Amino acid sequence: MVWLPQSSYLGHAQIRPALKKHAQALAQADRQSAPLSSQPSQPLLPSQPPAGNSPDRQAQVDKPRSNPPYNQTPSPNNQGSQPAAGKASIPSPKTKPKRIILPGTTVSLGRRSSAAVPANFLGFSWETWMLPQMIGSGKQYWGPAGRLIRNLSSGNSFSLRLGGDSQDRSWWVSNPKTVPASLLKNHPVSRSDIVQAIPQARGTRFLITPSWINRLAVFSHNNNIHNLVGLNLASEAPRNSLSYTSQMIRKLGWKYIQGFEIGNEPNLYGLWRRQWQKVDNTFIDTQQPNPMEWDYYIRSWKAHQKTLHRLVPARKTIGPTIPCPFSSWCKRTGQFYRSTKGRVGMSTLHLYAMPLSTARSREQLLSDPFSIHLGGQIQKKAQEAHRAGLPIRLDEFNSSAHGGMPGTSDSFASALWAPGAMLSLQRAGVDGVNVHFGYGTAYKPFWIRWRGRRATAQVAPLYYGLQLFAWATKGHSRTMVTRQTGSSPGMDTWILRSGSGKLKALLINRSDRNHQVNLSLGERGNARMLRMHAASPASKSGVVLGGQRFGGDGRLHGRPVRHLVRLKRFNKQTKVYQVGMPSYSAALVSFSR
Repeated sequence: MVWLPQSSYLGHAQIRPALKKHAQALAQADRQSAPLSSQPSQPLLPSQPPAGNSPDRQAQVDKPRSNPPYNQTPSPNNQGSQPAAGKASIPSPKTKPKRIILPGTTVSLGRRSSAAVPANFLGFSWETWMLPQMIGSGKQYWGPAGRLIRNLSSGNSFSLRLGGDSQDRSWWVSNPKTVPASLLKNHPVSRSDIVQAIPQARGTRFLITPSWINRLAVFSHNNNIHNLVGLNLASEAPRNSLSYTSQMIRKLGWKYIQGFEIGNEPNLYGLWRRQWQKVDNTFIDTQQPNPMEWDYYIRSWKAHQKTLHRLVPARKTIGPTIPCPFSSWCKRTGQFYRSTKGRVGMSTLHLYAMPLSTARSREQLLSDPFSIHLGGQIQKKAQEAHRAGLPIRLDEFNSSAHGGMPGTSDSFASALWAPGAMLSLQRAGVDGVNVHFGYGTAYKPFWIRWRGRRATAQVAPLYYGLQLFAWATKGHSRTMVTRQTGSSPGMDTWILRSGSGKLKALLINRSDRNHQVNLSLGERGNARMLRMHAASPASKSGVVLGGQRFGGDGRLHGRPVRHLVRLKRFNKQTKVYQVGMPSYSAALVSFSR
């Protein structure tokens, strides 16, 4: 019979191997107890009898084994000399499985979130004279421009600003019969010709007529567009602005008017007033300061608002429309809020990601300061406006000033830049942005070309990025605070929670390397993913969004492609959705619950 240590407890699965090992130990002990006359002395096991043929040994061998020979409990000091069976002990409780460190970036969900993205956060800003070119007339009100706007609004209201430099160079004509027909065109005309017909319209190049307002009214009603209407401050003709606003209110109604903006970038008036003096020396107003000083601007703004206040309430009056953050006037926005307290209902500023002093390359546009950290440039201004009780909107926003940078603003790099930049601004406290563009500019998201009465849309890469942003923020989504482990430079991950509680992950790879993103968001079933990609960041065409492309009618064409993303379980603690991100690409992952 083989004896086991009494102090050990062996389970059923351990008995057979323990018996085998213990028997081997006994056999080894018996071999060692043989006559050792020719062998050197060896260390004895703790309970091993003396070697040789002594009477004690013989008694030990001949004695029936009523007790097991190795009945001592192994001590920590002699465990190595004990048989294997003596090591059996009470099994230790199961330890908690460790979280596996996965390659790439692992993103987990935090508890905090930002304010919800407003339904009309994204908008457009058009030069005033662009309206006829964009929407046409008659049946063309339902043309590609309206469809491209409805793609982004998803049934909600859409903000459209009509202003820019052209608002200070436009003049309202209530009766077109009083001016020559040669001046009533859908594009800018000579300043001298207008001033000869209308002496008080100094510096203007475009005439706004009742027909122009009628087109805007039909276009706005059909597409649920809320307009930011720019007024001419440079000509200092508040009565002309009063007549213009009266007609706008009567034709559009307050529902489709977001507000009236008095002037545009008055700090730059001196720059282009000198240009006027060079071209139209006879008609320059030498009494006005050149350039306009801050105090003079505040007095002119108040005089304009005082004339309009009979028709326009303070909550529908907008200002100061100053470029930030590098303009010296941007530092005086607090003075503007205090000087116009009770007279203004919304703060509007202008922001371009890349200032003129930078190289303005694709690499510069996709760098952190001008993309995911862009909100830091305007955060203090947003807080300043909110302390004054005003919402803040960047009603002129794009990648680079002065029409954009060819090769950068019109490339696929702008599509990768736009979603993250706008989410950064929203997280910084900005309440809305209007992407500005005009005819012939490099940063335009789309353009409309006419052949007779047929309109065709030319969709630029930037529009694809705007569409991806609109899908990601649909449904009053909030950006969630996340925790990230692992370093992946140029890889951005935005987690958004819609009003219904569903999660979406917007992934943007701005780098030239492939990355892996591990989304640790809990068990949420399988997810669906669409990708946005192009041949290279320099591509000006060939952008693919979810397997589709925008056609000349403003619709997506092609078969939609949605990839299935399954939840991978490595252990009870590590459950992630793994997404591979090729270089210079973006993806939107939508979870079922």
